[in-house]
Amino acid sequence: MSAVQRTDEVPEPAEDASATLELPFRAPYDWPRMLRFLAGRATPGVEAVEDGAWLRAIDFNGASGTLAVRRHARKRCLVAQIDGPVSRHAAALAAPLGRVFDIHANPAAIAGGLGADPWLGPLVTAAPGLRVPGAWSGF
Repeated sequence: MSAVQRTDEVPEPAEDASATLELPFRAPYDWPRMLRFLAGRATPGVEAVEDGAWLRAIDFNGASGTLAVRRHARKRCLVAQIDGPVSRHAAALAAPLGRVFDIHANPAAIAGGLGADPWLGPLVTAAPGLRVPGAWSGF
């Protein structure tokens, strides 16, 4: 007779676990300027911008891991690669990533609202798709 052990614990995801999120946005999206902004303010040892991607080490709800966010080559979305045990929280990470990259902005509404301004109109025309970068955390 073999003994069966019962456990109510949820196993921790493996260190090599991963998940991918697609974060859609309205075009245009000035990805190069977003990356330049984030690169200039990256926290050493936590964030970096390399090879067209924003990289970050994170801890979310007690699980750690890394993020790599890139613009999709053909689709109107950003692609977030989430690696490590934190990947089990992939769906919940969409909200903070959306804030960081301002994916919910409506460029047409922004251009319509600011386009008639004599000072801001030419800037909006010269750099369509600018976003307001957010922070991963307020602390």
